[in-house]
Amino acid sequence: MDELKEASDLARASSSDGFFSAPWIRALSALLFVFLLGLIFNADGAFFQWGTHRDMLRQISVIGILACGMTLVIITAGIDLSVGSVLGLNAVLFALLSLRLGWASLLAVGACLMAGVSSLSLLRCEH
Repeated sequence: MDELKEASDLARASSSDGFFSAPWIRALSALLFVFLLGLIFNADGAFFQWGTHRDMLRQISVIGILACGMTLVIITAGIDLSVGSVLGLNAVLFALLSLRLGWASLLAVGACLMAGVSSLSLLRCEH
C-alpha cells in the first residue's frame, strides 16, 4: 500500500513540475500556436495585415463588452443567463427602428435601452 502511495505522490509531483506548469509558458505556447496557424493557413498574406486583426477586434467588441458586464454580475452572485436574449431582442429592435422606420439613431438607442431595462425587470419579477 505504501508503494502505491509513493507512486501516486511521485506522479503528482512530476506533473506539477512539468514544462507547462508556469502560466507564462502556457500563455506563450498558445500565442506561438496561433502564430503557427497563421503561418500555415496564410491566404495571400491576409493573416499578417492590420485590416484582418482590426476587423476581428471590431466583430468581438460587443462580446467583450458583454463579458465585462457579465463578469461583474457573476462576481456579485447575481448570475443572469437572459443577457443573450435581451441582446438579440435589442439588436432586432434597433434594426427595425432605424432601418425600416427611419428613426434617428439616438431615438432608437433610447427605445432599445427602455426595452432592455423593461424586459430585464420583467424577467426579474418572475423569479
